[in-house]
Amino acid sequence: MSTDTKTIKYDFRPGITRETTPYAAEGGWYDGNRVRFRDGKPQNIRGWQKRNTSTFIGTARELMSWSSLDTTKYAGIGTEHKIYVETGGQFYDITPITSTVSVSSCFNTSIGSADVIVSVTAHNIQTGSYINITDATTVGGNIYFDGDYQVSVVDADSFEITYVSAAVSTSVNAGNATINYRLTSGSFAQTGGYGYNAGTYGGLDAGVSVRAWNMPATVTNITLDLRKWTFSPFGEDLLINAFPEGRIYRWDESNGTGTEAVIVSAAPTVSNGVLVSPIDRHVLALGSTDLTGTFDPLLVRWSAQENYDDWTPSVGNTAGDVRLAGGSEIKCALPYSNQILIWTDKTLHGMQFVGSPLVFATTKLGDNCGVISRTAAAELDGKSFWMGEGNFYMFSGQVNVLPCTVRSYVFEDFNYDQAAKVYAGVNSEFEEVTWLYCSAGAQECNRYVSFSPSQNYWTYGEAVWTSWEDANVFDNVLTTGVSVSLGENPPNYSYLYDNEPSNVYTADGSVLTSFVESGEFDIGDGDDIMYIDRMIPDFVVSVGTLDVSLITKSHPTSSEITKGPFVVNQSTKQIRPRARGRSGKLKIATSTAQTKWKFGTVRLDMMPDGKR
Repeated sequence: MSTDTKTIKYDFRPGITRETTPYAAEGGWYDGNRVRFRDGKPQNIRGWQKRNTSTFIGTARELMSWSSLDTTKYAGIGTEHKIYVETGGQFYDITPITSTVSVSSCFNTSIGSADVIVSVTAHNIQTGSYINITDATTVGGNIYFDGDYQVSVVDADSFEITYVSAAVSTSVNAGNATINYRLTSGSFAQTGGYGYNAGTYGGLDAGVSVRAWNMPATVTNITLDLRKWTFSPFGEDLLINAFPEGRIYRWDESNGTGTEAVIVSAAPTVSNGVLVSPIDRHVLALGSTDLTGTFDPLLVRWSAQENYDDWTPSVGNTAGDVRLAGGSEIKCALPYSNQILIWTDKTLHGMQFVGSPLVFATTKLGDNCGVISRTAAAELDGKSFWMGEGNFYMFSGQVNVLPCTVRSYVFEDFNYDQAAKVYAGVNSEFEEVTWLYCSAGAQECNRYVSFSPSQNYWTYGEAVWTSWEDANVFDNVLTTGVSVSLGENPPNYSYLYDNEPSNVYTADGSVLTSFVESGEFDIGDGDDIMYIDRMIPDFVVSVGTLDVSLITKSHPTSSEITKGPFVVNQSTKQIRPRARGRSGKLKIATSTAQTKWKFGTVRLDMMPDGKR
């Protein structure tokens, strides 16, 4: 055995590379979870904690922050059921009330049951939606409705709601109340449209049997969209649009948190998105009905300047519309420099204010570069980034495919059925763009992938968030996550989190695990067996400890041999792994609470150990 020991310093390239094999990724990092790279060196991300202990109903699909003229800070949250504003640590329900009825002799209770049947002729409400009840009389001996209740439809003239406690007596057609119908709830997930109108009569159903005229389909090419929202501040007020094909609403900040958003009556009767043009203050409806009431998913309509309630073009205003050419529907839009970028499912367009008579001029900026969801685009440092159906893209004057070292890892383990849940966010503190997404088989966002344009690296990890907002108004990034501990499926409650606040390295109080693993390295291009006698780590570790492992194997298909994990803290001087193999790789991990770590380089005492 050779005694020519050499100390070799390994300084791995920043970022994770998964477009090749671990051996071909020599000199870089191949795998990881919850790490980022600063000055080229890996470190764990900070953690998250509840912004307040209260929950809100549903799963957040939109999150946006803004402030009022008196500097009050707000966060707007949209779920499949509700719209909230959060301020001062409290959630306020601002979901629009679409209609109100006064009913009498309407409640039916059964002794010992908390379920109440409400009789309302032709109520036209859907199961899962919410009503608000006021001015109710007591029924069932102890039941007094006052507030919001979720509905389960019984038939066209009755529905069921649940009280907080069981009735102490039976009531039949008793009591009076005012019922305020909230905006109809949407879908929690992207689903297939089944039933009698799906598929083809007489054709094979699921490839098994011929479908008769009176049989509902069990396979379908119809997609039912999940509920999404777009929020856009109009001064200190908030403009709101519900997708699919919803109205535009306005929440008036001056009326206070105890008031609901109200419909913008003059706005298009159907829109798929809303955006206030920041330079010229026109309100844009993205995918909209035209002046005849016909819906066009590629039509952009805009209000008169500085007036969200004037949409009819005239000599005295600047209201108008334009139809985009390319794609089948408008997905989303973002302000960019002196224009607005508008994505369809296939194209990117620029829309620029040019004044009268055209008001806005549009230019197609790219083909075959559509965005994968209505929340999959973000802007950072004057550049726009978005996720497409199989690539990442960037616009900084022209459209470019963004080279990605983890592209296969993301898109080969991706739930395209839930692609509409992809959510892009920015962390300006670390100059990162992050996308939340569902891995294959997951019904909710459980992964993230991040890109740093300034340091040109990619990384990824496990996620618990469904929406994201940069520290534009608040002191840190805000995220939302479902309350899985409550056990609902789908989860019915969620939390708002402070994400990566200073000196927090736990997952809402629980241990926040992280790791990074290198590509494989060798000596003599893998011709010799190497013997690693000593490892001299270069770490910064605070509070907790790190687990450091050296993993070797003799051939690419051989079983791995792990030496370690060796427990490392700030005072660790050296490790004696005594590892053998043709190739090796380094793994750094932590599973202790409040651990903050950063890795620099590693020096290994190595020698050839023959070819056996």
